[in-house]
Amino acid sequence: MTNSKPRVSIILPVYNGADTLNRCLQSVEEQSFTNWELILIDDGSTDRTSQILDGLVENSKIKLIRFNKNLGFVKALQAGIAKATGEYIARIDADDAWHPSHLEVLTRLALRRTDGVLFSSQAYHCQRLDGVRIVVGRSAQIEEAKIRQMLVKDNPIVHSSVLIDKAAYFQVGGFLTAYRWEDYYLWIRLLREGKFYFSGTPTVDYYLVENSFSREKREYSLAQRFELQLLAFVSLKGSRTIRSTLFLGLSAARLAYLNFTSFWR
Repeated sequence: MTNSKPRVSIILPVYNGADTLNRCLQSVEEQSFTNWELILIDDGSTDRTSQILDGLVENSKIKLIRFNKNLGFVKALQAGIAKATGEYIARIDADDAWHPSHLEVLTRLALRRTDGVLFSSQAYHCQRLDGVRIVVGRSAQIEEAKIRQMLVKDNPIVHSSVLIDKAAYFQVGGFLTAYRWEDYYLWIRLLREGKFYFSGTPTVDYYLVENSFSREKREYSLAQRFELQLLAFVSLKGSRTIRSTLFLGLSAARLAYLNFTSFWR
């Protein structure tokens, strides 16, 4: 008897992503693991995204959610995950792409490590030059035993690389708008409840995009980042080492310096 419920719900929010969406969708369709559903959220796009999505309405594995206006990334994520029926949530952004083995690698890892709530693989850092994919680096190799210490310094987990236990996701409250780094905040809360497991096999192409924030927004983001570093330090067991304590002190000093120089501009 065939199980009618997908094991994995793929969540793909998109806003004006017509230039890269087809590449992303093709990478989903080419997955060797096939027991998935794709939930696509059009967050009020004004480009050709809507026309691309019109061509998907007959696909029974795809659910479409359309907003008449742009509600923001987190709202789109929340709406998509509310419709998810899979045991696990996989995330991909419209400008990224998966390798064909991505879901297979992560679902096998999740089924082996039943105490895990968050799973991830390594990603290639990519750019496009004249339509050609150029690999310019890789994301961090994450030591599972040190992930809590790493989260005190930064968020090393690429968003498009994750598989999340859906029950744990709802248990901790899911994606929230409290911080600009909604993923960083979620990883911290998930790792209060369970374990993180990592595959060193690169299965994601993460495309680098120029940062368009103003100086004021960058400084605001640094303040929020420090709050998340502090939250990880305080709330995650195993995060408080001498090295992470020193790093947090340096982050606090840097933020204080930026606030001081901003005041006197």
